[in-house]
Amino acid sequence: MMMRNSFAGKVYGRFWSIWFALLLVICNISIFPAYYFLLTRRSRKKDEVAHKMNMLLSLTVLSGCGISLTVEGKEHIHAGGTYVFTPNHNSYLDIPICNIALNRSFRYIGKKELSKIPLFGWMYKRLYITVNRASHVDAYKSMVLAGEKLDEGVSMLIYPEGTIASGKKILSTFKEGAFRIACKHQVPVIPISLIGTDRILPDSNGFRIYPGKVKVIIHPPVSTVGISPEESDRVKLRVYETLYNSLKPHYA
Repeated sequence: MMMRNSFAGKVYGRFWSIWFALLLVICNISIFPAYYFLLTRRSRKKDEVAHKMNMLLSLTVLSGCGISLTVEGKEHIHAGGTYVFTPNHNSYLDIPICNIALNRSFRYIGKKELSKIPLFGWMYKRLYITVNRASHVDAYKSMVLAGEKLDEGVSMLIYPEGTIASGKKILSTFKEGAFRIACKHQVPVIPISLIGTDRILPDSNGFRIYPGKVKVIIHPPVSTVGISPEESDRVKLRVYETLYNSLKPHYA
């Protein structure tokens, strides 16, 4: 295998990065009129269609860049169920990977800076929930909005680590928000292991993408029935152990 820190490896990664960016721009320009129609006058049905378009865009861009997925545990997600999905977070590719792997509608909480991206940002801040991670007030508001989505029967995807932690080996400390909100609204939490996204788009060497394979493991749901938000650490610990034990063999 080509050494990625070698000159040839860097050139190889740069080539795929340019192609990824070009493909993303072309797809976003092509699809933006449909986003504009769907998200200018909002409705639940239009939001669902817009998310499905994101799923298709994710599949087009990732497969076009030689990125393939294997998914285990799809049987743990039941049609009509409402969940809080909690993946580990290693790469900016984690969201499009989840769009494809889960193959169902959900909303996610993402950092507000992404809303500044031309075209994509317009859709992003209307369809999903943005948060300024430096503001506790903003973080609280994002959780309130996420709770409203759960009450509407819309699943949420929340990264319990909060952000990508450069240089981590397996898993960073979890924040409590995802688990408190799941317990408050009595919806199950589904841990998701994303294995290999950090090798395709590392967070530590600039924007360089490499073709490769990603493994996604959808774990059995963790029940929150009868558990109050104040007791949510019980759920958080179980999810952490599930993800840690699943990821450890791949990062040891």
